[in-house]
Amino acid sequence: MQEHIAHFVGHKADFIVMMVFGAVAHTAWQIKKAKLNKAVFTLIDGIISMIIAMFSGILFGLSAAASGQGELTVMVSVSVGSWLGITGLNYFANRFMQGK
Repeated sequence: MQEHIAHFVGHKADFIVMMVFGAVAHTAWQIKKAKLNKAVFTLIDGIISMIIAMFSGILFGLSAAASGQGELTVMVSVSVGSWLGITGLNYFANRFMQGK
């Protein structure tokens, strides 16, 4: 397990690129949602949203790496985790904790 996490953290820039793409998609969705609700969405809001989305992507990716998944699965987990953001992370954590 230790080798997988080190491999995930320091191996390729592919993970970072996928994480950033997922975070950009998440932030674009947040901007669209703010416009629909006629709320203000500033540049700082966008930056904070991207940072939080990238953090959740890292958490998804580390959980996939810790469970012994392959490199492609970890990369997909990183991008999907970034796209879902903390809201998606909370949703899956609640489903897991409830056993559903």
